[in-house]
Amino acid sequence: GQETLKKDETLINVKGGDTRDTTISVKFEKELEGVSDIIPSIVALDSDSRGNTIFDVYPKNLSSTGFDLIVSTWSDSRINVIVIKWIAIA
Repeated sequence: GQETLKKDETLINVKGGDTRDTTISVKFEKELEGVSDIIPSIVALDSDSRGNTIFDVYPKNLSSTGFDLIVSTWSDSRINVIVIKWIAIA
């Protein structure tokens, strides 16, 4: 699957020293039995060059019907758009 996060949809572009997390809830098209992991991959990133580009992307709350994709950034990093493709391992 693929998920796109844009700055006008989240607080991820807010400047500051604290960690800022955004959650994207992903629902599978059909229920998957035996899903053991999600492998996320960054395929596009637009960040502000006036600061660092630091971020973390990871799955959470994995179930047979979907998962949450967490995008986290901190410090002076400002992410405008991030496109994430993912693969479910069953």
